[in-house]
Amino acid sequence: MPESTVTTGYGNRVIYFAIIISLAFLFLIINLVRKRQLSERFALAWLAIPLLLLIFSSNRSLLEWMAEIVGIYYAPAIMIPIMFGLFILVSLYFSVKVSNAERRIKDLAQELALLRYTVEKNKS
Repeated sequence: MPESTVTTGYGNRVIYFAIIISLAFLFLIINLVRKRQLSERFALAWLAIPLLLLIFSSNRSLLEWMAEIVGIYYAPAIMIPIMFGLFILVSLYFSVKVSNAERRIKDLAQELALLRYTVEKNKS
């Protein structure tokens, strides 16, 4: 892959921008956990995104290796599908969590209805 100074300059800007954004996102998540607006359990899933982005954006050779495998000429562009995949994985994780919570709420509502029925039946 021949690199010109223009391509390298833009590539470095993209990488520096990705590092700044991932650090800002990391500090946002930590701040939300600290203020108790986000539970630690869910924060672990969200922390994976900026940490992986930091790893990919700070290691140019890893980025270029992955871009070469996928067939992308401009190495920083590989970060877009990486981020898309990470967000899909986090969304899938939260979908599973919501589905489990929904099932538990339904079970609790049915149990509460049975208990109310039993209490009303014993009153009579």
